[in-house]
Amino acid sequence: MPITSSCRAGTRPKPAPHRHAPRRGSNRPSALDLMPHTTPREKRDKAIFALLCLTGVCVGALISLRIKHVDLAEKSVTQNPREVATKFCKSLHTFFAKASPKPKPH
Repeated sequence: MPITSSCRAGTRPKPAPHRHAPRRGSNRPSALDLMPHTTPREKRDKAIFALLCLTGVCVGALISLRIKHVDLAEKSVTQNPREVATKFCKSLHTFFAKASPKPKPH
C-alpha cells in the first residue's frame, strides 16, 4: 500500500513524493552560487554569507566575529561573550550545518 499524504474528507488522497524525487526548482542555482567572487571583497562577502547560512549565528554576533573565532578544522565557531556580541551574553559553540548535496541531473 503506497504512503499517502493527509487530505480533506471527500477528496482522493494523492501519493506522497518519493524520497529520491527531485524537489521543485532543484535545477536552479543557489544564492551562494549566484554571488560573484572575483575580487577579494566579493570573496569576503561570499564567505560571510556562507558562514551565516552554515551556522545560523545572529547578525550582531556575525559582525563582531574575528577569524580567531572560526575553527575550520573542527568546522565550528566559538562565540565568547567577552569578544562577540551574543544574545544575553551567552557563550556559544556552533558547528557548521552539513550542506545539502547538489541534485544529480537525470
